[in-house]
Amino acid sequence: MFVSDVCLVFEMETPFTPFFFSFRHTQHSINIFFLFPLPRTGTVASLLKMYFRELKEPLFPFHCYDDLIKCGPDVKALKALVCDRYKVPQENYDILASLMYFLKDISKHSDVNKMTPNALSICWSQSLMRTPTTDMDSSDPTAILMAFAKDAGVCNTIVETLIEDVNEIFEERLLYSML
Repeated sequence: MFVSDVCLVFEMETPFTPFFFSFRHTQHSINIFFLFPLPRTGTVASLLKMYFRELKEPLFPFHCYDDLIKCGPDVKALKALVCDRYKVPQENYDILASLMYFLKDISKHSDVNKMTPNALSICWSQSLMRTPTTDMDSSDPTAILMAFAKDAGVCNTIVETLIEDVNEIFEERLLYSML
């Protein structure tokens, strides 16, 4: 099965259908396998978001957070940042490229699934970038939440731009598959 079939797979309601989702890159492989019943879109998306949110260092490393916020929705600035291997290591770039192409494909079916690039950015921005907590008490969840809230709009706009302009920002790669 190919990416173009993503929407169709998620719309099927046939019980007892095996479902396999694989997201690969150089050192990590995320494999999600469901045998009974076929999962809903939210199940797979929640597992992926949870995986990325639980990483100690987000895909956009803490040390490039301020530069990322300065880029805002500027496509050229975002491309320069993600192509800088000091700021975004190659394995992070590979995951981000694959994920953004995947999210772009999901957004192509927004008339059915209601997941526009903007809606996807709201769901994903906190999983991909997090406010550095070195200057604050990292055990205080309220302080962390307030720090993220002040940049939430910009973060959402950045992720929306990454999804909408994925062809201009990332090299095309197919590092995920659905079977």
